[in-house]
Amino acid sequence: MPPLTTEAPALLRPTLPETSVVPTAEDDSIRPHRAVQPAGFADGTPAQAFLCAALFSTPADVAAVLRFVDDLDFEKPGQRLIVEAIRALSLAGEPTDAVCVGDWLARNGKLTQDAKYELTCAITAGANSDALRHYATAVVADSFREAYASLGEALLESAGVMPEHDLLPQLVEGGTRLRNHSRRLDALRGHDNN
Repeated sequence: MPPLTTEAPALLRPTLPETSVVPTAEDDSIRPHRAVQPAGFADGTPAQAFLCAALFSTPADVAAVLRFVDDLDFEKPGQRLIVEAIRALSLAGEPTDAVCVGDWLARNGKLTQDAKYELTCAITAGANSDALRHYATAVVADSFREAYASLGEALLESAGVMPEHDLLPQLVEGGTRLRNHSRRLDALRGHDNN
């Protein structure tokens, strides 16, 4: 009779995908491809891809991109808390991996059920840390379009009920906010449109 064991047979043990190597555009050297394979939970949004990539990126890379990303670019409160944690850690030069983010959230009393769920989704989303800037661009672009539509709806509603002397200031304030948003988006895309 074979000895009893609690170890699963080799065929049933989960394995991580092997890291492949791909040449970079900067030079002919070869470096590991830094993709994380999806494992469930996530719904495939740019926000989740961004968070996943940020969890597997260097603090310097994350800090450089977060200069152009606002916490309010993320629709879900749990994602905003994770971005807040990632921002604080990256600015301090600390690792931005899932353990450090979870610890930061817990230490600061911000590890809500939403944050736990969104952190799990981010870990399992599947993303490429080399595409962090591209994911950030998609997040900011989605947020820009949402803000544009929201301003349009607010202006339309206000046109019928607000005093005339308040209409133009509302338009100017909203337009200024959108212009600043557009500048962040242009900066992420590498455009210098001031």
